[in-house]
Amino acid sequence: TPLHILWNLANEWFTANATWLDTPFPQVRADIMNQFMIQATKKVTKLRRELNNKLLMDGVLKPLAKQIESFKEKCPLIVKLRHPGIKTKHWEEISQIVGFEVMPSMELNLQGFLNLNLEKWSDQIFEIANIAALEYSLESSLDQMDNELQTLQFITVEFNDSNQYILQQIDDIISTIDDQLVTTQTLLSSPYIKPMKKRANDKLSFLHTAHETLDAWVNCQKSWLYLQPIFTGTSIQQKLYKEAMQWSTVASICSSLMEHTHIHPEFFTVMSRDNILPNLKKCNDLLDSITK
Repeated sequence: TPLHILWNLANEWFTANATWLDTPFPQVRADIMNQFMIQATKKVTKLRRELNNKLLMDGVLKPLAKQIESFKEKCPLIVKLRHPGIKTKHWEEISQIVGFEVMPSMELNLQGFLNLNLEKWSDQIFEIANIAALEYSLESSLDQMDNELQTLQFITVEFNDSNQYILQQIDDIISTIDDQLVTTQTLLSSPYIKPMKKRANDKLSFLHTAHETLDAWVNCQKSWLYLQPIFTGTSIQQKLYKEAMQWSTVASICSSLMEHTHIHPEFFTVMSRDNILPNLKKCNDLLDSITK
């Protein structure tokens, strides 16, 4: 078994190492490389305990272990610089530190990258890479929230065979907006938000407007549900002419809004509709007046 492990490890190492060194740096899979090195180190440790053949120990295992250990020392820098958060601006900062241009391309393979000997500036490069990773985490959080909103849809049902639609399960959408407001405010308090600050502020503004719109919509629907039976099929419209005219305006706005929402229920589509908040505020003012 130790012999089997030794020769297989040697074969895997030489094959993998040759492949890695010839791979263009932008295509290097640092995660797979790092995982291989962890497993190889465990096998070397096991072989040092179990391999009894001194000739193989000195002639194969020790030089093999030395090669693996030498490459392993370079892995942390490769892993850091292959993080998806490392962007052009970070490479420019690294270039300023080392005094020559460092910019990954398909023409630069891993061997060429290692020949740059960037380990001399590892502390400064690690600091840049750590900041890039933190910025990437914040950007990913914004992307995740955008994706979550992309999946949101309003649920509409017909009200009492009236050909008029109303919203259902609106609390789920409001809860999502509340959560995202808190998350976005937390992100904006991070010292690493600067590259995404405008995007985060725009998102916060959008979420505040969306929250205000949903609150107005809920209030409007509550009042509409209360008044709709009164102004439908009764003689009250003849007795309260002014209120009947106000109700007609509300009914027209609500009918148009709900019909469009039923046809296109996507959250972003609805929220980007022109004058949705002003129209809802107008309806609520009229409904308050009618109710009084």
